Amino acid sequence: MMCVNQDEDRMLTETEVTAMISISPSSLRRWVAKSSFPAPVTLEGSRYKRWLMSDVQQWIQSKRNTST
Repeated sequence: MMCVNQDEDRMLTETEVTAMISISPSSLRRWVAKSSFPAPVTLEGSRYKRWLMSDVQQWIQSKRNTST
């Protein structure tokens, strides 16, 4: 049985993502369109999009690594 960190699998809303990285929703959508930020997952059978916590954390870490 595989053990998975639940925080990494958590699905974040656009509001949560923009709050985490301190940008506006329009900036987030622009970054996603330019492939400058991870694309969201579209939940099957719905119009809702969510980001995996692990994808957002990896993006933040990559930005920290390039700024040092």
